[in-house]
Amino acid sequence: MSEANNTLLERYRLALDGADIGIWDWVDIDKKEQWWSSEFYNLLGYEEEEIEANIDNFRSLLHPDDEEKAFGALENHLSAGTGDSITLEYRLQTKSGEYRWFQASAKATYDKDGNPIRMAGSIIDINNRKEAELNLEEEHNLLRTIIDNIPACVYVKDMDGRKIIANRSEYELWGFDREEQILGKRDSDLNKEGIAALSENEDRQVLETGEPIIDKDAYTEIDGKEYVLLVSKIPLKDSNGNIVGLVGISNDITERKKMEDKLRERNQQLEKLNNMTNKIY
Repeated sequence: MSEANNTLLERYRLALDGADIGIWDWVDIDKKEQWWSSEFYNLLGYEEEEIEANIDNFRSLLHPDDEEKAFGALENHLSAGTGDSITLEYRLQTKSGEYRWFQASAKATYDKDGNPIRMAGSIIDINNRKEAELNLEEEHNLLRTIIDNIPACVYVKDMDGRKIIANRSEYELWGFDREEQILGKRDSDLNKEGIAALSENEDRQVLETGEPIIDKDAYTEIDGKEYVLLVSKIPLKDSNGNIVGLVGISNDITERKKMEDKLRERNQQLEKLNNMTNKIY
């Protein structure tokens, strides 16, 4: 190999090592032997002489829950014969026994008959990012479980007044079976014109002033039935404090209002009767 080629290869090696990218090369797919770069070993915590580079050892390092997915993707890629690269995420066991998340990219080459003959790729440690994503997903699932199982209607609207989140109580109140059916809808899509205008005016007030509306009675009509809702609307802000939408919380107080009206009417009748009695005596 010429001096120029040696220099070029050394530059590539230094660049890859500096980028914390592990390289592997399956030179002959019909054989088990592979080549793993020094950074590949380093990412797993091994010295080169501690574990042989081959497909069986790679399989043994895969997390049991990721093995089927990883090798399924490998087989599909090799049989497709398209020459496209593949990217996937899986966990590998390090020397310490810890499993860490890696992002892998690979590409196969084929002979003139379309048979795979060689495959090479890389791995990058994404453990911190992946754990953050999983924690965020867990928190989201927890929050979703909570809001879907409380009796209050909870929704989020964007700056254009479109619903982008709605809990079960909210979409069922409007007669929908799934959240997807109500997403993207504005008040004008759900309410009569006058009622929608009142609600949209309240939304604009919250979005423009940043001041919440708390426990306000709102009247609406759904499928010909009148409802009284106790509504709160709170500005939703991003991490920089900018208003990006609003959170709405409402409770159906229709029956409570009916009882209050009946009680008020009864009290008025009793007061009138008491006044009449006082006049007689």
